[in-house]
Amino acid sequence: MPMNTTPSVLVLHNLPREALEGHAWAESDAGVMDQVEAVVAALRERGYGYRVAGVRRIEEVPQALTAGDESVVFNLVEDLASGPVEAYLVPVVCRAWGRECTGNEAVCQLLCMDKWQAKAVLAAHGVPTPPSVLAAGAAGRLPDLNVFGDGRVIIKPAATDASEGIDAGCVRVADDPDLPAVIARVRAQVKGGPALVEAYVDGRELNVSVIERGGELTVLPVAEIEFRDFPAERPRIVDYAAKWKPGSFECDHTVRRVPADLPGPLAARVAECARQAWRAAGCRDYARVDFRVAADGAPYVLEVNPNPDISPDAGFSAALDAADVAYADFVAA
Repeated sequence: MPMNTTPSVLVLHNLPREALEGHAWAESDAGVMDQVEAVVAALRERGYGYRVAGVRRIEEVPQALTAGDESVVFNLVEDLASGPVEAYLVPVVCRAWGRECTGNEAVCQLLCMDKWQAKAVLAAHGVPTPPSVLAAGAAGRLPDLNVFGDGRVIIKPAATDASEGIDAGCVRVADDPDLPAVIARVRAQVKGGPALVEAYVDGRELNVSVIERGGELTVLPVAEIEFRDFPAERPRIVDYAAKWKPGSFECDHTVRRVPADLPGPLAARVAECARQAWRAAGCRDYARVDFRVAADGAPYVLEVNPNPDISPDAGFSAALDAADVAYADFVAA
């Protein structure tokens, strides 16, 4: 009888912290469990053995690894009690214990977590990004905002994802006298961490998912986020409520369309920019690149998301469907 060579898989995830006092982003944190359920169902469908383990701290990862003999870790660790920096070190720990690990390596995740540094790397590789400055000094001390003139800007935490810390009030005119207070508010939500002040590109919002199979990159069908019935005074952005607050105006009126209806030249330009951004950031396995398209048709990369949300209702899964890639095939690859 031939030996079964199908590897057994450890599905490793962070334990959600929604019950912890002061945790402001419980919805995005808890979303990891939807991904766990989807990955487990895919592994079961493809006949893989699996075990599921949750951790709260990086120190718990070795114990989770050595509790079984799985050769592959499907890494769904997005955050830890000490913060996301340690979560991004999970691939290093897995390889130190002789385990293969899915998703992006630590260096890529650490780079992309820091939006300011990531933008510098993208720009150095010729990837267009909106102009920005960093607010990282003492409270009340503003960076030089002259680069924006009297245009609009968006203020966002420089080291979070899932739109944490972003709401409609984060879009302002650069010379707004209330801008220092908005920057202070955003920074306070991330315990005084730096904020990115970025030129607001008032245009179409696109998400481009990219997967790597057999060493070849595949750009999945482009998705567009449509802002339906937004009043003129409301910024058209995908803020925290739009992603995580069902029943809110923002969530109910931001609709994903995939594939997006794009002119051929724009679709080709966006796909090439996504490949450039992938290579510049050092991605592997899977990632999502977020864009805004200016009124003149120029695309700008907002950020690169290594190991994006792969829950069934997320944009990445919708892009797989549009490309006729079975979710179970993606997981098994």
